[in-house]
Amino acid sequence: MGADERQGCAHLYASHPQNGTVTTMTTVAALRAVDPEVFITDAQLERARDHIALQTAITLKSFKNCFSVNLIMSSPRPGARDRNVSIKVFKNLGLQITGTHSIDMATAAIDVIREWLCEIITPVEEIPELRRIAMVLYKYELPGQLNMETMQQVLNENGVLFHYDPCTYAGIRAKIPVEDGKLASVMIFRMGK
Repeated sequence: MGADERQGCAHLYASHPQNGTVTTMTTVAALRAVDPEVFITDAQLERARDHIALQTAITLKSFKNCFSVNLIMSSPRPGARDRNVSIKVFKNLGLQITGTHSIDMATAAIDVIREWLCEIITPVEEIPELRRIAMVLYKYELPGQLNMETMQQVLNENGVLFHYDPCTYAGIRAKIPVEDGKLASVMIFRMGK
């Protein structure tokens, strides 16, 4: 992730005071052999998978083009409990890391996988320009309750796409425009959450 991209992501570092609002995030990354002449085969990855299975829990059944590594990782947040982090390792050495709440944790998870692959197969490194944050979930609480009818009016007046049917779901589901034409999915509840 380049420095320009990090500027808008300062709150995604565990040391930032607003990082406490991040409940979970998904990061996508990629590794490659340090030596460009080295090709990592499926058989080598299977051997690596079997070795990693001795270190931690892995799942093989979900997809045929990857295996999932389950890690229990310490949170860099003071006083926070350990986190269950899932890392899909694809045959092309792509990684999908889910369950972290900071860039620091995602980096630590990538480093664990990278070190295991270096031990078993060949030296590998991250391709920094391919790392991206695919999804971030936040939790905010307002100081009081919301009037759901008024909230619907405000969303409607501002052209925000939303759906509210209290018979099927307790909150308003809204798609709020953010930068570059992207939409943020937001769930708004009467209790201000």
